[in-house]
Amino acid sequence: MNAVAWLAFGAAAIVTISAIAIVVRTAGRRSNEELSAVRQEMQNSLALQGQSVAAQINHLMQAVTTQLGQVRQELQSGVASSGKLASDAQVAMAQQLQASSETIRKMSAQLGEVQQAEPVKSAVLEQPPATPPLADDRPGAVGQRAERPEQLVGHAQQA
Repeated sequence: MNAVAWLAFGAAAIVTISAIAIVVRTAGRRSNEELSAVRQEMQNSLALQGQSVAAQINHLMQAVTTQLGQVRQELQSGVASSGKLASDAQVAMAQQLQASSETIRKMSAQLGEVQQAEPVKSAVLEQPPATPPLADDRPGAVGQRAERPEQLVGHAQQA
């Protein structure tokens, strides 16, 4: 092979290597540009999603705040109602205690009257009880057996 062939072969190799380098560089630039575009697209997508999530959280916070306000109002109303119930119960209890005190006072007065009348009752109770009438003098009850059947027979014969 002669020098011209070597020179032509070398020049062709350099042109080929240069063409490959240009293609690789261009492809690299294109890949970098595509990567940048994809990166930018992802950043935009993440920003939009972040804004959407922030808006949803804000809406949720407003709903929770509204609900808490309503719960607070209901709780205040319930506490006020409980206070009124407790007050009404205290008033009713005071009235019951007053009525019970009045009843006890009346019973105490009646007991005092009974204690004052006790000497009269004890004098009556100290007398012995009256003796029951003898069987002869006592009237017979319906269905009662006769104590002395001979008397009944005697009455029947006389009649």
